[in-house]
Amino acid sequence: MASLHLAWQRPDYSLPVGQLTLCVAPERLAPFIPDAEVVEEDTSLVLGDYHPFRPSDESATRLVKRMVEAPRVLPGQVLVRPGRPVRLLAVVHDLDREPTWREPWIYNALVAVLHEAAELRLNRVALPLLGTRHGRLTLERFLELLAEVLQEHVGPWPRQVWLVVPPGAEAECIGRLQGHGL
Repeated sequence: MASLHLAWQRPDYSLPVGQLTLCVAPERLAPFIPDAEVVEEDTSLVLGDYHPFRPSDESATRLVKRMVEAPRVLPGQVLVRPGRPVRLLAVVHDLDREPTWREPWIYNALVAVLHEAAELRLNRVALPLLGTRHGRLTLERFLELLAEVLQEHVGPWPRQVWLVVPPGAEAECIGRLQGHGL
């Protein structure tokens, strides 16, 4: 008797939102190779892995002076850093404030991410749960903000957004997004 081998297939955790497909998956189970990655960042660009002040031969005093004099980015903005993948620095924190984040900044950054993706005609974007890594925004509230943005601002680009979630949270996220009208 021939043996039957059943391959385990991962459930599909994706939602169509207009022309966009929202894929929900943890980092280790990427649904696609992104054209752009969104990075949670602050106004001085020190939280994320993009740092404009790399180690150099400069004295510490000179380096600190340059950091203090560097122009600050406004919360809610997204900076584009070229590369493969493109880095979209979502500024959702101001380390001079307590708390360091605000919901309008996260909302505005989500809108700006979609705008930059459209401007650059990016097909696939990886999006972390902004405000939850370095801030105390809840998963539920982030999903509410994301649903609002997607309902109001979806265009032809990007075609796919990978919402990077903690392992095991995929079904909960899909359910909550559907509960918010997606």
